[in-house]
Amino acid sequence: MLDKYLDDELLIICPNDTKKSLLNELSLVDRLYNIKFMDINEFLVNYFYDYDEEACVFLMEKYNVILNVSEVYLENMYPIDVDCKYKSKKLEDLRLKKIELIDKGLLHFNNAFKDYLATKKILVINYPKLEKYIVNALESVNSIFINKNRVDRSYSVYSYNDIEEELNAMFQKIISLVRCGVSLENIHIINLQDEYNYLLLKLSNLYNIPVNVNSNDSIFTSVIVKEYLKSFELVDEDCNNKEVRKKLVDVINSLYKVRDGKYYNEILRSKLKKTSYKNSSLMHAVNVSDLYARNFTSSDYVFVLSFNEGILPVLYKDEDFISDRDKSEVLLYTTKEKNKREKDVLITYLSNIDNLYLSFKSNGFSSEYYPSSFINDCGMDIVREYDEEFVNSNKYNTRRLAVFLDKFNKYKEENSNMRILLKTYGDSCYNTYDNSFTGINKNKYLDNIRKPLSLSYTSMTSYNKCAFKYYINYVLKLDPFSDNFSAFIGNLYHYLLSICLSDGFDFDKEWDNYLCKRELSFKEKFLLNRLKKGLVQVIEIIKEQRLYTDFKDNLCEKKLGVKLDCKEIEAEFIGTIDKIMMYNEVSTTYYALVDYKTGGYDNNFYNMKYGLSMQLPVYLYLVEKSRLFHESSFAGFYFQKVLIGNV
Repeated sequence: MLDKYLDDELLIICPNDTKKSLLNELSLVDRLYNIKFMDINEFLVNYFYDYDEEACVFLMEKYNVILNVSEVYLENMYPIDVDCKYKSKKLEDLRLKKIELIDKGLLHFNNAFKDYLATKKILVINYPKLEKYIVNALESVNSIFINKNRVDRSYSVYSYNDIEEELNAMFQKIISLVRCGVSLENIHIINLQDEYNYLLLKLSNLYNIPVNVNSNDSIFTSVIVKEYLKSFELVDEDCNNKEVRKKLVDVINSLYKVRDGKYYNEILRSKLKKTSYKNSSLMHAVNVSDLYARNFTSSDYVFVLSFNEGILPVLYKDEDFISDRDKSEVLLYTTKEKNKREKDVLITYLSNIDNLYLSFKSNGFSSEYYPSSFINDCGMDIVREYDEEFVNSNKYNTRRLAVFLDKFNKYKEENSNMRILLKTYGDSCYNTYDNSFTGINKNKYLDNIRKPLSLSYTSMTSYNKCAFKYYINYVLKLDPFSDNFSAFIGNLYHYLLSICLSDGFDFDKEWDNYLCKRELSFKEKFLLNRLKKGLVQVIEIIKEQRLYTDFKDNLCEKKLGVKLDCKEIEAEFIGTIDKIMMYNEVSTTYYALVDYKTGGYDNNFYNMKYGLSMQLPVYLYLVEKSRLFHESSFAGFYFQKVLIGNV
């Protein structure tokens, strides 16, 4: 493909998968090449403009819009020419916004990029669906588009009742290919829809055929990000989360310009949700690939799933921010043009695959599907044959037997395969399950947890109430992070109470500063206005109480930790005490412990013998064992309710 261009200084603009396949081809030749690779997004921001969160904040503040809307404005400004006055009100509005952003220096231009392009021969590969304004920009710098040509061939499309039939038939064909000597890495799955993922991974396990599902998980759901969003403090570096931690730090550092603004929390969460990390992939496995981003060879076998109406080819609707009515004034394809192009590109790319397998289903999990009209348009033959095989996996066979028995027992539906499977496996495994905990590998667990192992009153209580709950929350870490309003109120109260006795404390200023961290609904604002009055009363009560005691010195939100004597792993017991009240007499420090409660609390100390209701005694343990004071005497501990009245 590149032979006649290799003597030049090349800039190749292509998807990442294409880049990998090209590098593999070039690595077979013992020669050095002067080639720079770039994807289309990198070209876009360098040729037109780039922007950061400052531009979003400007639009949000001036036009009173949410973050998503500001991003839509910025993304749709690329084809807008600031020197052209538009008839369309929407386009003219975008033009004026773009001029404002340029005047304020919020759009970043790479003025040297076009000079750089003039020194290169530019090849554009495997980008068949670019917008007009991008194609126009590439043509203006004399880019060479390397496109596939349509090949005349006939097609067969397999029809199945549902997703499971479609996937099961695919795995049976994959097993046949493997038995014929085809390597797993030469087998590709195309057009994998989200509703397929669960069954795909299940059948992958049942047939013992590994599949690299090309999914990039958001770091927003990771444990390290959850912990950061609770306290906005980074935990100590963990070797098992280096990639996630690095990405989290990069996101935090990238937002330094808006860190003190009222939109910081919203922007941070949005960016974390969009930041992903790649799951590790296996070398010898079936790959989930992109039809348009990979150069398939004669040794590749490609399974195109879900050849259904509206799914393949993609059916565009007039739902873009810039509608078809306005697209005549800018270099954008209309919906009709995009749909025509989609069909042309699809048949061209399919025709270039030597070993092609197409299929569609009639039913999903919650809806019916129709075969793609493209099948008739191209004269494809529909093959309706499905012979379920039971010679490849015992695990699959027993699972199917259970399904057959369910249908027979509930609806008296008898399947001919049921009696065959019963003769082999019997029904001893049907309607039974083993809920006993089979354990985890202790050494593997100890090797993979963050060190030191941190234990606390909360985790101890969780274990004493239910060991399995502890396992779910603290070993598997499956507890979902819920950024609820109640937790926000609790954190707000604890913060203000921790500083309310400080010199120069300004309640209204600190209250407003804390609320800037969160976008509040009208309902939440109404409730906070009522809570604010109650908290003012609580602080006044605390100040008044201070007049009647000699314990006038305080330590607030005091974090303490005690190393535990554990031979197998470094461990510590940690806790944060809301307030320690102190009184010094000669060489002795008398102290009392106070725990603020915005909700209820359990004061039944009878349960202490079961390891429950031990919060204040645990705090006492931490103070004594950490040797916080040189010479001390314990004077008592207290719960203090800080919500006044029935809200």
